[in-house]
Amino acid sequence: MAMVEENRDPRRNSGATASNGEQVQFESGFVRALGQSIDLSRFERDESVTEGEHPVEVIVNDTPYGTHTLSFARHPISGQLEPCFPKSLVARFGLHPERQLRQLEDGTCAFLDELVTGGAQVHEAGEQQLLVTIPQIFLRYNVRGYVPPEALEEGITAATFRYNLSYTNNQNSRGHSGQYLYGGLESNFNFGPWRFRSYGTVSSNEGQPTRWDHVSAYAQRALPTIQSETTIGDANTTGQLFDSTPVRGVTLATDDRMLPDSLRGYAPVVRGVARSNAVVTVRQASNVILERNVPPGEFAFNDLYATGYGGDLEVTVTEADGQTQQFVVPYGSIAQLLREGYTKYSVTGGAIRDESISDAPILMEGTIQHGLTNDITLYGGVQITAPAYYAAAMAGAAVNTPLGALGLDITQSYAMCVDFAAHCDKAGQSVRASLGKQLSTGTYFSLVGYRYSSPGYYSLMDTMHLREFRLGHSDREPLRLRDRFDVNITQALGQKYGNLFLTGSYGRHWEDHSRQLSFQAGYSNSLGPVRYNLSVGRTKNALGRDENSVLLSLSMPLGRSAVNPATVGVSASHMNGQSDLRTTLSGSAGERAQTSYSAWADAATGGDVSFGGALGYTADAVKGSVSYGRSPHTNSIGANVSGGVLIHGDGVNFASELGNTVALVKADGAAGARVLPYQHTRIGKDGYAVVPYVSPYQWNNVELDLKDADMGLQVENTRLMTAPTAGAVVKLTFDSRHTESAVLRIRQANGSLVPFGATVVDADGNLIGTVGGGGTVIASDLSADKALTVAWGAGKDAAQQCVAQYTKPATAASSKTQDVTVLDVTCETVAERHAVPGAPGEEGQS
Repeated sequence: MAMVEENRDPRRNSGATASNGEQVQFESGFVRALGQSIDLSRFERDESVTEGEHPVEVIVNDTPYGTHTLSFARHPISGQLEPCFPKSLVARFGLHPERQLRQLEDGTCAFLDELVTGGAQVHEAGEQQLLVTIPQIFLRYNVRGYVPPEALEEGITAATFRYNLSYTNNQNSRGHSGQYLYGGLESNFNFGPWRFRSYGTVSSNEGQPTRWDHVSAYAQRALPTIQSETTIGDANTTGQLFDSTPVRGVTLATDDRMLPDSLRGYAPVVRGVARSNAVVTVRQASNVILERNVPPGEFAFNDLYATGYGGDLEVTVTEADGQTQQFVVPYGSIAQLLREGYTKYSVTGGAIRDESISDAPILMEGTIQHGLTNDITLYGGVQITAPAYYAAAMAGAAVNTPLGALGLDITQSYAMCVDFAAHCDKAGQSVRASLGKQLSTGTYFSLVGYRYSSPGYYSLMDTMHLREFRLGHSDREPLRLRDRFDVNITQALGQKYGNLFLTGSYGRHWEDHSRQLSFQAGYSNSLGPVRYNLSVGRTKNALGRDENSVLLSLSMPLGRSAVNPATVGVSASHMNGQSDLRTTLSGSAGERAQTSYSAWADAATGGDVSFGGALGYTADAVKGSVSYGRSPHTNSIGANVSGGVLIHGDGVNFASELGNTVALVKADGAAGARVLPYQHTRIGKDGYAVVPYVSPYQWNNVELDLKDADMGLQVENTRLMTAPTAGAVVKLTFDSRHTESAVLRIRQANGSLVPFGATVVDADGNLIGTVGGGGTVIASDLSADKALTVAWGAGKDAAQQCVAQYTKPATAASSKTQDVTVLDVTCETVAERHAVPGAPGEEGQS
C-alpha cells in the first residue's frame, strides 16, 4: 500500500494525487488474510463524500464565506465527485461579471471550472471545509477581509434591552445614612434594516426627588452600497473636523466599520483612581452618558456608548464620604490622513440638543475628507445655524512626511451674540496644527496645538453659551481658550527595560488670562512575576493652586496556576501632603471564571485605616456584585445588577451581557452545550442561546462545544459564520437533533462478518459509514426501524450486496460499554430475503 504525505495545498486538483503526481493505489493483498474479496478503489479516488448534499464551510482565497449545504455530483468530464456552487453563493464570491465563464440562473449551480479557469479546490472531510482558490483576475475585489455587501445579514425582527441597576448605602459615624439608587435602560427594536434605539436613566438620592433623564432616542440604518449610515433622531455630529455637537435631526455619514480590516481607523478610555467605594459619572455636553459604582483603586471604562469623535468628557468621582474629584478627558481630533482615492463625508441637519441652551437653533453641518494622493489628504467643512447666530468654514490638509504625519487647518468663524442694548458681532480665525510620529527607536509622540490667533474667534458652543449668559439664563460667562497644547510621548525601552510615558496639556483663556496646566510622567516594567509602575504628576486647579502627586504600584499573581490566578497588589501614593498605602487582593474562581472577588485595606496619614471587599458572579442570564467598605467615618454597602433581554419570534432569552450587535443561536436538543468563544453563553432548555458580542461587517465564527451536551446529540456542523450589519440580531441555526446511536456488528446469513471496507447506506442513499474491523460500523439516528444496504467489492454483483433490516429492539442481544450500545444484526442478500416467507426480516436481528 502506498504511503502518501498529506497535502492540504488548495491549489491541487480535487482528485487524490500522490506527491509525484501519480494516482494512489492501495494493495488489497495486505488485508486478504481476512479471507474476503475487498475492493479498495473507492479510497483510491480520495472521495471523502458520497453523492448528495453535504454541509461544508466554504473558504475562498483564505476568506471564509460561512457554512453551506452543497450538492456533490460527478463531473461530466473528470468523473470525480465535485461540489456544485449555487448562484446565491457564487454571487458572494465577488466574481467579475465580464470575466465569469458562465452566468447562472436562479435555482441553478455550476462546477468550479464552469465559472473560472485555473481554479482549484480541496474538500477537507475531517474539518468539513471546502478550500477554494480563484485567480485574482476573476475577482472584482482582492482586499483581505473584504465582505461583499450581498453577504451582510440584516438580522431578524427582535427587541433587546440592556439594564444596569446599582444601589449604595453610606452611613457615617453619627448614624446618619444616605441611600443612592441608579438605573440605566437601553431599549432597542430591530425591523428589517432599521434599528430603533432609546436610552434613559433614573437616579434617586435620599432627601432629593427622583430624577428621570431621557438621554437619547433615534432610528438608524446602514447603507452598505454607499458605505454609509443614516440616523434620524438624537445623535452627535462626527467630531472629526469640528467639535462633536449633540443634535436632534438627521445625519448621514461614512461608516469606516464597513471597510475591510486591511483598509481601516473611536471613544476614549476613561481612567482614574477611587479612594473608596465610589460612583463615577461621565458627562458630555451636560448629558450623563455613564454612571457606575467602582471599588477603591484604579478604574478604566472602555465601554462608553458611541458619542462621536470629539467633545471633552467631564468625569466626576463621588467618594463614599461625599467628597468629589473632577477631571477632563480630552476627546479631540487628530491628523486626518486617508488612503489615496478614499473619501469620507458627513451631513447633519437638526436642532442643537443641550439642556443648558434655552432656545436651541437649527444646525447644518457638512464635512468632507479626500485622499488626494498617497501622502496628501484635503479636508474641509462648514457650520451654519438658523437663526443666523453662527457660521464657520474650515479648510485644511494632512501630509505624510518623513518627519511624521502633519496636519494644518484654519477655521473662520462669525458669531452673533446678544447684548442688552444691541447685537454684537464677532469674527475671528483659529489655526490648528498637529504632528504624530512613530520612531524606529520605539518612541511615539503626538503634539497637537490649538492656537486661537484672534480674540474674535468663537466656536459654535462658545457662541451658544455666551448668548445664554447675555440673556441672563446663565450666571457664568464662558471661558474661551486662547491657546492649548497637548503632548503625548511613549518610549519602549525593550522587552527587559519597560516603558516610559509623558502626557501633558497647557492652555490659556482670553477672558481672565488664567492658565490650565497638567502633566504626568511614568515608568512601567516587570521583574519576574512582579509588575510595577511609577508615576508623578502635577495639575494646576481652577483656583491656580498646584496639586502634586506621586504613585508607586506593584502587582503579582499568587501561585503558579495559569487558570484563574489571584493577584495581589500594593500601592503607595502621596498627594498634596497626604500619604496613602493600599493593599489589594483580586481574582476569579470557577471553571469559566464566573466568580470574581476582591479585598483591600488602606492606611492613610494620621493613622486612618479603611478596608473593604467585593464579590461578583456572572451567570448565563445575569451579572451581579456586592461590595462593602469601612473607613473611620463611613460605612458603605453597594450592589450592582446588570444584564440583557432578547425578545424574538420564538420566545425570550436572557444574557449576562448584551452588546450592540448580537447573535441568537438555535440548536434543538443541545441544552447545556457551550457557545464559543464566549464562556458564559450556553444553550438553554428551549434550544436557544445569546452570543452577546459579534463584530459588524466582519466574518464572525460561532462554534458549539458539545462537551456538556447529551451524548445522543448529533450536529451536522458545529461551526457557523455570519457577517452582520451594525446593530443586527442575526439568527444562527445549527442542524442538530437527538439520535440513538449504536455500534452494529453485521453478519451475513451464513454467519460470516461482512467485509472490511464495505459501505453502509440507508434507504434514502445517505452514507451511514464504512465497515471496519470485526464487521462493525457506527450508526446513528436509530430511533426508528430502517433498512440498511451493505455493499462491497465493485458493488454491482448481487452476491456482494445485502440488506440488514434494523428494528429498534425492546430487548435484544446487546451489550453496552461506556454508553455505546453494540448490536448484532444479520444481513441478507436479495435472494435470501425472497426465500424467507414473511420477510422483511424481523429475524434479521439477533
